[in-house]
Amino acid sequence: MKMIRNQCFIGQYSLKLLISVFSALLCSAGVAQAASLTTIATGLNNPRGMTFGPEGELYVAEAGIGGNGLTVPAPELNSIQTFGLSGSVTKVKDGMQQRVITDLPSLALIPVGATAPTNLGATLPATGVHDIDFDQNGNPYALFGYATTTDQKDAIVAAGGNDLGKLLSFDINKDGYWERGDFTVDLVEFEELDNPDDGAFLNNPFDLEIYNNTFYVSDPGGNNFYSAGLDGNVTLNAVFPPEVVDGESFERVPTTAALGPDGAFYIGELTGNFAPPGSARVLRLASGSDPEVFAGGFTQIIGLDFDSNGDLYVLEFAVNPDAPIPTDESEQDFTGALRKISANGSLRTLIEAGEGLVGPTGLAIGPDDSIYVSNFGTTIGSGEIVRVEEAPSVPERASGLPILAVGAAGYILLKKKTMTSQAQKLKLQNVNSAAS
Repeated sequence: MKMIRNQCFIGQYSLKLLISVFSALLCSAGVAQAASLTTIATGLNNPRGMTFGPEGELYVAEAGIGGNGLTVPAPELNSIQTFGLSGSVTKVKDGMQQRVITDLPSLALIPVGATAPTNLGATLPATGVHDIDFDQNGNPYALFGYATTTDQKDAIVAAGGNDLGKLLSFDINKDGYWERGDFTVDLVEFEELDNPDDGAFLNNPFDLEIYNNTFYVSDPGGNNFYSAGLDGNVTLNAVFPPEVVDGESFERVPTTAALGPDGAFYIGELTGNFAPPGSARVLRLASGSDPEVFAGGFTQIIGLDFDSNGDLYVLEFAVNPDAPIPTDESEQDFTGALRKISANGSLRTLIEAGEGLVGPTGLAIGPDDSIYVSNFGTTIGSGEIVRVEEAPSVPERASGLPILAVGAAGYILLKKKTMTSQAQKLKLQNVNSAAS
């Protein structure tokens, strides 16, 4: 993959985002009240992906805030990354929160010559544990990012960062704390051996989905989507090559995936440097097929998930035209948004820019269809989890969102689901276990 992508948040975080506000294609024509946000967890360090455990607990991956250890390059960013053991996983339940595992490896990003900020709430993007999920037996797994070139691997391992770039299993002991299990897949090794997009050796696993004991990973560093089995074998499912628009090359940067009610995967793009405003898309990947465009006109997609009605939620990391490079002097200016594509293809904006989402980095739909977002997702100690309460809907005129035809009716007509999120995943996988 080319390194252009790394000027955006997930390739190696968000530096000088050359992506503008939403184009008119995405604007809903109707008027609706803003959704309300209720904070259910606070004090988090770079919160990322979330998932619900078998007993209804919400688990949050915290990428950490780096440390004072090893320094490694952030490719083509004129930046460095500092290593430390500051990552963790937090459990949220019944109004309480606790870190169930700590001392996980973390790399924090700072410009060359800058001093890493230490004050609460400062912007300090990090790579570390990016996502978590449970298998059908209730066993947890964690996905770790990597975010530098593979020639740094030996130094990172020597410094204590052996988990970076891996998919690991965990066990939950009788006190509710997580302990490392025996299962490991080295995804950095996969990129180094296979290098599926024929570019530089770089990967940054970000999103993990588990269906029928198969692990599906979106890797915005490598621009690919792949799966792994319990035998540790990795299968490449899709590659997202660069595109040229108006003479400028930019990368698609797949950051997130969700299995739809039709058995296909839906994959969201962040898009990289020089990407035109509104150029991020939701792609549909059916078994045995190439990715097809399902919906377009988004900006910097960072999360996707379906509810039990087959409605697709789309979380955008930032819709502002030019977010600042994170330094100890700058303030975070990553204004996010949340959109909803109903099963009938209509679009509704739940949270507009400026209505409370700042640098959101994770999305989860609960078993009761409640919506949860990781907010202030690139900060020291001020990350939070918010629950989104939808305002009453207001009739809209036809949306300009380009939902592209992938079936005879012109829309993917998503089946209505009535099971909880975990049961839903299992049932869908049984219907189409070859979704990879």
